[in-house]
Amino acid sequence: MINKKWIVALAAVLVLPALACSFSMDLVGETPVPSPVPPTVAPTKVPTQPTPTTLPAGPSFSNLFFAAGVTGAGEPIDVASDFPAGTALIYAFASYEGMTDLAQCESVWYLDDQEIWRDAFQWGVGESGQTAIAHIEGEDGLPSGSYDWELYVEGELAMRGSFSVEAAATVLFGDDFSDQGSGWEVGDYDTGSVGYREGIYVATSLGDGDMMWGLANRSFDNLIIEVDATQVLAGPDDDNAYGVMCRVQPNDDGYLLQISGDGFYSIHKLLDRNLETLVDWSESDVILQGNATNHLEVVCNGSQLALHANGELLAEANDSTFSEGDIALTANSFEEGEPTEIHFDNLVVYAP
Repeated sequence: MINKKWIVALAAVLVLPALACSFSMDLVGETPVPSPVPPTVAPTKVPTQPTPTTLPAGPSFSNLFFAAGVTGAGEPIDVASDFPAGTALIYAFASYEGMTDLAQCESVWYLDDQEIWRDAFQWGVGESGQTAIAHIEGEDGLPSGSYDWELYVEGELAMRGSFSVEAAATVLFGDDFSDQGSGWEVGDYDTGSVGYREGIYVATSLGDGDMMWGLANRSFDNLIIEVDATQVLAGPDDDNAYGVMCRVQPNDDGYLLQISGDGFYSIHKLLDRNLETLVDWSESDVILQGNATNHLEVVCNGSQLALHANGELLAEANDSTFSEGDIALTANSFEEGEPTEIHFDNLVVYAP
């Protein structure tokens, strides 16, 4: 801002000194001395300050995010920046101010930097608020990849955001146990039994710490196993163990990833028929205790071993002793004379 300044010139006034004494005499032919006159000060011109002009505010957008659904009241559902494979519909939500109904808008979607959809529309949700501005959908699920979305208002870019859709996992093997000829081990033993029963696979330990496991009779190297495991019988203390083995060797060595009916989890290695602890038994409230169903996910990928229950990571370990082998479903009871029976269903084996 320019400050106004008045420039003032002060006139210098000449003052004659007073006489020490006085006398009178006639001065013939003397020219009278004129009184001093102050010099004339030219007026200073002050520049005129322009009147500030307020420009009208344009539209503004903020808080952009993406969601896989929207409620009847317009609230977002499943907000994320990375969406799972198979997601069929994604909405772009944002807050906005200064918009005008009937403004010309355009929504543009890109997949891996290639434009895949463009839609022109007129704005119709008021001057300010938060709403789902646009959406994109795929009947059989959106293709995997990196997405960008742009919003243009009256030809000007107003907002841009990004998200991704994961690639579908490659299924190596799946079994709902409806076919009793799908190849799993079947047998009755002194310490328990394994086999099919009406669309499930059952592993039973008769107690005393004797583990039972049923083999799939297949071979895998790197994999992710998901399965539903339901405890239907256990001792009064739920002191048992059940879960998955991976990379099982012909002599039954391999990795053992388990939970228990009383809410514990562990990762062990069987080597030369000896049990080595990789992650000792620890408690977690993620595990549903007693006669309940827990969804297990086991990762055996390179040297990485991981155990998840009900969507939460429980434990991780690293070991490179075994690189490939069979898989098995297990049950064990640590209570004397008290059997544990576990039902398994909906098993899927994925490539990592």
